[in-house]
Amino acid sequence: MAEQEQNPSESATPYKLEQARKRGSVSRSPEITTVAIMLWVAASTLFMGHILVRNSLDISSQLFNQAGRLSFAETQVGHWFPGVIRDGAMLIIPFLLGTVIVGILINFIQSGPVFTTYPLKPDFNRINPIAGFKKILTVRIFVEAFKTTLKAVLMGTVLYFFILGILPLVTRMFQAEIVQYPAFLIDKSSGLLFRLVAILAVIALLDLIYTRWDFAKRMRMSRREVRDEHKQREGDPRIRQKIRELQREMLKRASGLGKVKDADVLITNPRRLAIALQYKRGEMAAPRIVAKGAGELADHIRSMARRHRIPIVENRKLARALFRDSGIEQPLKEKYFSEVARILVWAETLRKQRNASALEVTA
Repeated sequence: MAEQEQNPSESATPYKLEQARKRGSVSRSPEITTVAIMLWVAASTLFMGHILVRNSLDISSQLFNQAGRLSFAETQVGHWFPGVIRDGAMLIIPFLLGTVIVGILINFIQSGPVFTTYPLKPDFNRINPIAGFKKILTVRIFVEAFKTTLKAVLMGTVLYFFILGILPLVTRMFQAEIVQYPAFLIDKSSGLLFRLVAILAVIALLDLIYTRWDFAKRMRMSRREVRDEHKQREGDPRIRQKIRELQREMLKRASGLGKVKDADVLITNPRRLAIALQYKRGEMAAPRIVAKGAGELADHIRSMARRHRIPIVENRKLARALFRDSGIEQPLKEKYFSEVARILVWAETLRKQRNASALEVTA
């Protein structure tokens, strides 16, 4: 039984996955990103390679046309060198920018936005040789080694047959016009890239499946971990029950403020406690509390009682006993009947006399 409690057999909770994300630990396959970038490079080479070649030839042509006339003096280099750098940058920047955008987009699709500084925090366990040796002997390392070997073998095979197939064409290209070289190179290089992308796509798909399975396995939790997390987030069940009881009691007290005007008498401590009692002869078997409070709530109840001209009696002992033993909307216990009855009779007599100057007394 204890072994089952410790065995990570439960799927990770949303809370644990959220905490792992905050630490930068998400399910992400780098092979998918590699394939997407290579696909972008292959497509760019196929559809925009001729533009790159033409612009490169234009830059080279300008430099060769000015050969012998260019001055490398400090004052002259500043005139023509920035233009060369600018033209070269305009060739490269679109491809580099597209590569960066593709990489960011693919990572975003795989795992959503992840920004954390947790990996930057110092952790001495990372330089622990024992911990490092344990990481070396993980299944993931063997999987990565197998994947690297498989890619090398498959890509080497494709490259070998590609070279065998292109050699006769290369020998014939020596007899062709030089202007045909760029189109030939673009066509063959893009074809090679697309073949490599097709192979890497299969490996990337398998890697994606394994990565998600491995991440889910590493995130699995034992039953005890699930219970501990639930207690940590929700609190102990007994404490939650007590909190709910207190919340219900506070709600009753707050709702009882509106019933102060219906009370027959208010018993006070006098400053700390206030208990409003109501008794309807013939309708109630015993008097009941319609509102009670302590501290500021007691002050508020007293103010409402004065506003509605409810008789107020100061009886410290009785007020403490009623506040402790009786709940709102509950009948009083029999042991309080005689003392409360005496107070109710006084309040009734006072009400009949309409004696405004004697609304507050000490019992």
